[in-house]
Amino acid sequence: MPFLLISGTIAVSFLIGMPIRLIPKLFNWWYRHPFIPLLLLTAGIACCFLSVQPKFIVTEIVARDAGHITQKTPEPTLLITGWFVTAFATTHLYVKPLFAVVKKILKL
Repeated sequence: MPFLLISGTIAVSFLIGMPIRLIPKLFNWWYRHPFIPLLLLTAGIACCFLSVQPKFIVTEIVARDAGHITQKTPEPTLLITGWFVTAFATTHLYVKPLFAVVKKILKL
């Protein structure tokens, strides 16, 4: 099951990001703005983190063989959004221009 989740996530991220690779103007723009994937990565991790905070925990009553049990789970919308945004940002992060920007900043 984990293999399917991970491979499915990567496949969806690559399919959604395919225009970045196939449209030269879009690729050049994305490549010249390396902080956008970093911001997306930060937003995705923040969504995942928020989904497990007590304010966002969802309580469900689940029927089992022995009766009903109360189950606490992370807020699914935040968790799934954070998961896919993090995956998309990670698979489309080009580090070479990011290093060039950091190098330029450090020389100042």
